[in-house]
Amino acid sequence: MKFRTRVEVIPKEEYSRIHEGSLRLLEEMGVVFEWDEAVEICKKAGLKTEGKTVFFTRKVVEDALASVPKQYEWKAINPERNVTVGDGFILQPPFGAVYVQEPDGTRRKGTLADYRDFQIICQALPTVKATGSLPITPCDTTPDERYLQMMYHNFKHTDKPTIGTITTYERANQVLDLIELAVGKKLGENEYYCATAINPLSPLKWSPESCQTMIAYAKRRQPMFYLPCAMTGATSPISLMGTAAMQNAEILSGFTFANLISPGMPGVFGPASSTAYMKTASYVTGTPEMMLMNNINLQMGREFYQVPTRTMCGMCSSKIVDAQAGFETMQNLLMGMLGGAQILNECIGILDEIMSVSFPKIIIDHEMVDRVIRIWEGVYKQDFDTDLCIDLIKEVGHYGTYLTHEDTFAHYRDRWTPSISTWDSYTAWEKAGAEDIVTRADRKCKEILAEAPAMLCDPALDQEMQAFLKKTLG
Repeated sequence: MKFRTRVEVIPKEEYSRIHEGSLRLLEEMGVVFEWDEAVEICKKAGLKTEGKTVFFTRKVVEDALASVPKQYEWKAINPERNVTVGDGFILQPPFGAVYVQEPDGTRRKGTLADYRDFQIICQALPTVKATGSLPITPCDTTPDERYLQMMYHNFKHTDKPTIGTITTYERANQVLDLIELAVGKKLGENEYYCATAINPLSPLKWSPESCQTMIAYAKRRQPMFYLPCAMTGATSPISLMGTAAMQNAEILSGFTFANLISPGMPGVFGPASSTAYMKTASYVTGTPEMMLMNNINLQMGREFYQVPTRTMCGMCSSKIVDAQAGFETMQNLLMGMLGGAQILNECIGILDEIMSVSFPKIIIDHEMVDRVIRIWEGVYKQDFDTDLCIDLIKEVGHYGTYLTHEDTFAHYRDRWTPSISTWDSYTAWEKAGAEDIVTRADRKCKEILAEAPAMLCDPALDQEMQAFLKKTLG
């Protein structure tokens, strides 16, 4: 048993006030669904609609929340990689970057080869528990082929649980068909193989693609992460509590809509809003207020609604891998992970407000996550079970040493050690080449890619997937 550290930013008495405020928004203002089929689904469920606006009643929202599983198994093509959503941490690849930031400072658009390499590295890193998503947009592919090509490379090079992307209804179903081919079974109840993040358009709207993706995933009962990305002062109130109430309402509308399609749908409560930099009215992620605000909703998800939680918590505003990137990333990681997030997004490799990824930073951030997990674990129970080492301290005395004592030899391996940082002396570091951490991390990336097998999946499955792509894409 371990004592786990948590950070709380609001008192529990505020939970009901936020919940009631969110219900007022859903009942009185409603939510816009910019897809006719989505509105029809709500109408058939007996909800009031005006044009594209749907008004959710208290009962339908609270019934939906009551049906959400508190935990569920997220399956992988390799059963040994299955994870439990709602227990511990699940680190996933980021979503949304367009550029690759090279170690020499140059920046270029991402390619399908970059996407493949990102998946290979994620497969090799033990803290990363899921693969897929959209860590880098393959700009050398067309939108029609992009999502299938990405999923193909995911199953070719990884065997961990899979994350999809928002797209059209037709493309989402093509991706889900490919997943069924890869895992060898139909998706459905208790066959949760692919999850995806769904973003509302703040304030209180769902785009056509978000509606279509929700419908496709709900019909096959694949989990969804409801992920508002509001900006305080721009697309939400400048008040942190006001934005927390609004994104809470958006998340509740996602849970409820999916439940209308498929009752008891597994889902994840995913606050991911930030503040606008009012000097330029632009999106920023290096601000302390971002995670303070999202931690309000993480507390709501974990303690008030008692559903699995997720957030973006490793972003930064820095354009390169420098000290700013380090302290902003660690700031957000600490707040998100200690604030109650169970699925961690935008945590490895991200720069420049999620516009760029850096391959060396993947390795650096992986260690940062591992550091925070150790902090979250707290003081081990075995340390509490000792007598405070009083007898040991008396035995060693004033002039003895603990360095060679049998108690030290029995427990020194329990202590956390870094994977990429150096703790050597200055002389040893200088003798080894005086490399900075970016150089070491870049070399580690290259070693992982050089040592990776040409494919992780069975060659027969690879041929089947290629045939599926050829048939589907023409």
